[in-house]
Amino acid sequence: MGLDVSKYVAEPRFLSEAASEILDLFRIQHRRPGARMNLTTVEGLLKTKEPTVVAAVSELTRRQYVLAPDADTIELTALGFDAIQLANHRKPADSLDQRM
Repeated sequence: MGLDVSKYVAEPRFLSEAASEILDLFRIQHRRPGARMNLTTVEGLLKTKEPTVVAAVSELTRRQYVLAPDADTIELTALGFDAIQLANHRKPADSLDQRM
C-alpha cells in the first residue's frame, strides 16, 4: 500500500488536441450536459483511429469532463459542459472556430 502520488501530480492546464476536438464535437452537436456520443461516431467525425480516441477519452474521463457508461459510449458531464462554455480546455489561439 504505497503512497498514491497521482492525486498530487498536476494535470496540464490545456487538453490534448484530440481531447479538445471531442469537446468541440459536443459543443457543436449536442450543447447540453448528459449528451451521449458513440465512439465510432467520434472516430468518423475526427477522421482518426481508435487508439487516439481512446487516449483522448481517457484524458477527458480523468478530468471528469465525460463519463464512459459503457465501452462504446461517452457522456458529457456538467464539468465538461462548463469547460466548453468557458472555452478553457484549449490554448487561446487553437480554437476549432478559428481553424475553419
